[in-house]
Amino acid sequence: MKMRQAPANNLAIAKTDNQFTDIIFPNFARGGHQYGDALLHAIISGINKYQKGSFDLDINELKEVVLWKQTKHLSFATALKQMLLDSQNGIILEQGKNWSYKAIIHELDFKSTEKKVHVEINPQVLPLFINVEKGFTKTLTYDYAILRKDAAARALYTILRKYRQLGRTKNLSLSDILIRFSVPPSYENRPKSIENQIFKKAIYDLQEHLIFENVQFHRITRATQNVQIQNGKHVLGYYFTFRPQKADVKEVSCTPISQNAVTKPKKKNNTENKLDIKLNGGFGFEW
Repeated sequence: MKMRQAPANNLAIAKTDNQFTDIIFPNFARGGHQYGDALLHAIISGINKYQKGSFDLDINELKEVVLWKQTKHLSFATALKQMLLDSQNGIILEQGKNWSYKAIIHELDFKSTEKKVHVEINPQVLPLFINVEKGFTKTLTYDYAILRKDAAARALYTILRKYRQLGRTKNLSLSDILIRFSVPPSYENRPKSIENQIFKKAIYDLQEHLIFENVQFHRITRATQNVQIQNGKHVLGYYFTFRPQKADVKEVSCTPISQNAVTKPKKKNNTENKLDIKLNGGFGFEW
């Protein structure tokens, strides 16, 4: 793996509490919505930078970090609007038997003439993004931008980044896989189709861009009784293995434009305010 060094763009690196990786935004996989992951993580990077939930982002800087390419069918203003609407499934905060729904982005103002975007984050979810120093996942906005043509590759990237120092993900239930990878209904009972048409392409994209190496998927199965299934196995879920990455290795995005490193921000005290969140629609589980 080549050395990866943080690009100069202020919105290049996003740090989130590990709980955030369990939130799935299925609409990011829709056609024409490919910038959703990159834009959302650029905004999270802004939260990390300003350490507050109300701030302005420079539109040109946003365009740069998501590798924006203008087309006649999609404007940058529309892409931002799509990201906002697609991310409104939000999160569920639980406390005992009580729960409440919380949107992540409370307000987003696109100010074209001023060349900036004003962001207001729901204060009740800020602990997921502020003073996160333990139990966090760090992602590179450029990587989401590079992988924008393959939603499954972006989904796999998020999972692998969470476990990048271990080289093995947790066990993912088949229900979780179906939602997280936006598996078409016709593939739901066809593991080989999921593996050949979704996993293999996602793995190829990650490895082609030197983001992860030696990525492999593994079935989780059990012997079944009175059920005629090939090899007597039933797929319960999957886990992924890959070459671990060192935490102290400087990272560089795969953008073809040469970038200089940014100064690493000083560590701040870890917040004691942890949130108990649950995934909307997906289910992770351990054995």
